[in-house]
Amino acid sequence: MAPGDLIRYLVLTVLGLAVLVAGMKFWGRHKVEKRIVHELRILANPTSSFEQIYAADAEVALMKSMAELHRAEEKLKKEPSETLDEVFHGKGKGALFPDDDPNQDRSSDPRVRLIKEGLLRNFQHCRTLGLFEESESLKLLEGGERPEIAHGPAKGSKVHIRYIIDPKVVPGVEKLVPNMVLGPPPDKNAAHLPNDFEIKQAKALTTQLYRAEILERNAQDRIVAHYDLVAAAMKQNAPKQIAQPEEEPEEEPEEEPEEEPEKEQEEAESEPEDRPETESDPGKKTETDEDPFPC
Repeated sequence: MAPGDLIRYLVLTVLGLAVLVAGMKFWGRHKVEKRIVHELRILANPTSSFEQIYAADAEVALMKSMAELHRAEEKLKKEPSETLDEVFHGKGKGALFPDDDPNQDRSSDPRVRLIKEGLLRNFQHCRTLGLFEESESLKLLEGGERPEIAHGPAKGSKVHIRYIIDPKVVPGVEKLVPNMVLGPPPDKNAAHLPNDFEIKQAKALTTQLYRAEILERNAQDRIVAHYDLVAAAMKQNAPKQIAQPEEEPEEEPEEEPEEEPEKEQEEAESEPEDRPETESDPGKKTETDEDPFPC
């Protein structure tokens, strides 16, 4: 074989291998992406998000969704928002909310916004708590179980689920995945009362659920009325808490009497110095008043 043919053969072989490797990587990536999107379409569909029979099933769906979004970020280098866009509106069969009109706003369906915001919120919390950093935690998430927190003051504790809308107000909202928030466990010794942010968050979610036809109007009114009462009670208690520190300065006047004797003492000490001058004046007058012509 001529040297030129040999070189040409080697170059073609190298190019062929490069194309083969690139094709295998592309196929592997496509296969992984297809599987992740398929799994998330099962976990994030409206039935799984809003119509679970048991609250435990909704929790499992949330945990597994976090694991799949992390896998997409790690394997495909895709941000969770981008992955969810493919889940909701991707091309081909199986899209949860297919775009019939290309000019239609993708976020126009209130259910899309509810599911997407809820998953993205919890994904960010998982990042903050370090739930994706340990292999054991990832295995638990993949199995739908709660992992341990790896960062922060609650390190070592199992992740806690807080409900934005209290199920005691409207039973059943504990089965809604968008109503769940992953975070550290609450302080057992403190009575938890919703703060201003949590009250506003509960009202906003209530409005979204009503617009998505997940809640009836009477349920919406009941939730809003409940949190209005909570907010009013907090405002009534706030002045009492603020008034307590204002009573402390009343103890300060006790120091004032100590300063008054000092001032009086200073005045008393300064008076004798002035008096000799006034008394010496008359003395001088008496000396001048003596007989100027003594015998």
